[in-house]
Amino acid sequence: MKKAVLTILILILTLAVLSSCSSAKTAMKYKSSEMSEAEYSYWFSTFKAKVADRYGAGVPADEFWDKETPDGVKYSAFFTDWINGQIKNILIASELFDEEGLELDSDLAEAIDSDIAEKIDFAGGERFLEADLAEFGMTIDDLKEVYVREAKISVYHEKIASAGGDVEAYYKDNYRAVKMILIYTGVGLVKNSNGDQVYNNDGTAKVTTLDDFQRKQKQELVDKVISELKDGAKIDDCVSLYSEKDYSDRPHGFLISKRSASEFGEEFVDAVFSMAPGEVRAVEDTLMTFILCRVDLPGLDQLNESELEMLSGISDNMVDDRIEEIFSSLSGGVEVDQEILDKFDIKTARKNTYY
Repeated sequence: MKKAVLTILILILTLAVLSSCSSAKTAMKYKSSEMSEAEYSYWFSTFKAKVADRYGAGVPADEFWDKETPDGVKYSAFFTDWINGQIKNILIASELFDEEGLELDSDLAEAIDSDIAEKIDFAGGERFLEADLAEFGMTIDDLKEVYVREAKISVYHEKIASAGGDVEAYYKDNYRAVKMILIYTGVGLVKNSNGDQVYNNDGTAKVTTLDDFQRKQKQELVDKVISELKDGAKIDDCVSLYSEKDYSDRPHGFLISKRSASEFGEEFVDAVFSMAPGEVRAVEDTLMTFILCRVDLPGLDQLNESELEMLSGISDNMVDDRIEEIFSSLSGGVEVDQEILDKFDIKTARKNTYY
């Protein structure tokens, strides 16, 4: 009898050990730094929330993930690849933190414990917090490890930022200037009897659907403007005459970097960076057509207050680009367990907006 009980106890302990090992499976590894499946789940859910909130606002989730990029790649696949790239960068930054002998604040552990205590109180108790974290495949200890990793990344970024750099040289290398005429080819603007634009309660311009004849007229206008520009008409004159949006506060045009894609879209930015000085090109979407003319990039000392606002984050962009350059050169060394990564479906994964 004792032997049977002992056998059962050994079996239970063995299963517990195996279960523990299973939950601690390594999803990614870079040199001596590893990321568990639980931590990968955290980052995947966190980045999913950021993508959905930034790009999918107002679009039903199923429709958003099934949309396609200009290259015909579904958003679900495109953003899954992007998220995995960001998670690799987190692991690389953590390894570089260790390699370069960087240090965390001495009171970090206390700050993390205080943060966790607040979350426990908010959840109504430790077991409730554990139950909520379990939906991400995590425990409280896993969350603490994530917060330590976040602190390492922050210190590493600060180290790169403190190295400084030549902002003017970065500006000249990474920005292009374009002047732009916007013509609404997919919708019409609603105006009152005085010819003033009418706005919705949320501040957006009120629009109406164009019929086929109106669409044809708008396209003919686009062709006319492009023809005039190519025949030597001045871009400023054409902006004043034809643009359905006032750009008088941008005498040097729009200052575009590769990071402007979040505002203008990938197709717009790709067009700008493939244009020669003086070239004219049209970029269309479902609502409007942008007629672009690349102009000379003004010096930083020539910019007005409105234009300088567009460059308010240039120092941060310079640091981010430098970091991405470092990570890009190292990302090939990250080992991944594809079987683990394939468990996470961006369509069904829970969004993490709190932890």
